[in-house]
Amino acid sequence: MPHRARAGCRWRWGSTLGALGLIAAGSLGVALGACGGRPPERARDARAATADTRAVPVTPLGGAFGNYYRAFGGIADSLRFVVRDSAAWARVWAELVSTTRSADGSPPPSAPAVDFRRELLLVAALGHRPTTGYRVEVANAAASADTLYVTVVRRAPDEHCVGMDAATYPVDIARLPRLDLPVRIIEREAPPACE
Repeated sequence: MPHRARAGCRWRWGSTLGALGLIAAGSLGVALGACGGRPPERARDARAATADTRAVPVTPLGGAFGNYYRAFGGIADSLRFVVRDSAAWARVWAELVSTTRSADGSPPPSAPAVDFRRELLLVAALGHRPTTGYRVEVANAAASADTLYVTVVRRAPDEHCVGMDAATYPVDIARLPRLDLPVRIIEREAPPACE
């Protein structure tokens, strides 16, 4: 039975996984660290979360995860979650490419390789949007002794932008060094812009 936490975090009942006490997400069946057990914070940056933090590198996923999947990923809900193993990554990738249809019937690209012994993935999905021009980005991260803070930035198109009336599912996926810490998402809203 799903229920919605404050600030747009979506939680679903499921099995607990690992040190983060993560919850399995609906159709993805993937470990969610959505908001680290708390609603996302607003108007702060991970790098300034506390005085005792150190910067953590955030690297875009790259590979087959190109501009198409950033706008048209198949994740229909607004979610933030951590992927810590290959099986979960396979399920996430299958969901991302589920909306892909090639003209020649060829299969979608394979998921980019991830070494889960050394890194984890943070997925930020906006869910369904009615037009092009929406964007989400895993912007930066910082770690304290007991928490990994990650800043996710959302942007809507400016009202004067010329966009396409098309269903989009903006998503960003970033690689971070594997830290066995609870993840706390800090949400920021960027000013509207045309892209």
